[in-house]
Formats: sequence, C-alpha cells, structure tokens
Amino acid sequence: MQFYISPQGNDSYDGSLKYPVKTLERAVLLVRKALKDGAKNIEVNLEEGVYYLKNPVAFTAEDSGTEEFPVIYRGIGNAVISGGQQIYPEWEYFGNGIYRSVVPEGISFDQFFINHEKRSWPDIQTMIRR
Repeated sequence: MQFYISPQGNDSYDGSLKYPVKTLERAVLLVRKALKDGAKNIEVNLEEGVYYLKNPVAFTAEDSGTEEFPVIYRGIGNAVISGGQQIYPEWEYFGNGIYRSVVPEGISFDQFFINHEKRSWPDIQTMIRR
C-alpha cells in the first residue's frame, strides 16, 4: 500500500498518487488506520518540497509495522521536514534600497532565511545598515 504527501496536496484527500495529502501528520493518521485494517507493505512517499510541522509528530512502536512488514517513509527528490515556522511579514520601503517589517509578537527564532538562504545576525545587521 502506497501513500503520498505533496506540498500541493490536500489533507481531505486519500493519500493516493493522484490525490496526495498535504501534511505528514495526516499521512501518519492514514497509516495508523491502514495498519488497524490489516494492511501490509506500507510505504509513505514525501514528494519534493518542504513540509512544515505545526506540532511534533510522535511515532510509537505500532507505527513501525512489523519486522516482516515494516512501514517505510521516504523522500522523493529533495523532501525536507522542518520544525521551522514560515512567516509572511508585510514589507514597507524604508528608503535607500532598504525594506523593513515587524515580526509578529511571540515568535522567537535562532535562524533566519531570506530567499532560502540562511543569514546570520551580523549579516542582517549589515543589510539593515546599507
């Protein structure tokens, strides 16, 4: 039995190749149901893309299947599972080629990416001063 996850999927779908789910959380629930229904040879395929977890995913021993029929999770292409949080700030032009935005309250971070490129705090400060 095959399940598929895609960034373009929908969690109301059945997880098939034609109708993939969107989140790892939903795929885990589908796998658990399939295992309870007696399914064997379960594979979960994460299509290329970034999957942001809203909550931690906790796997238990029963999520593994059996020694003879283990449940297999695999990425297809560059599939990334991230505990990071996407933010969509509203940017305003500050002048002299500089844009600024306010990060919503309650968000803390130790890494910052701009256009998928990791930036350090000194880099950001330099960018702000330009």
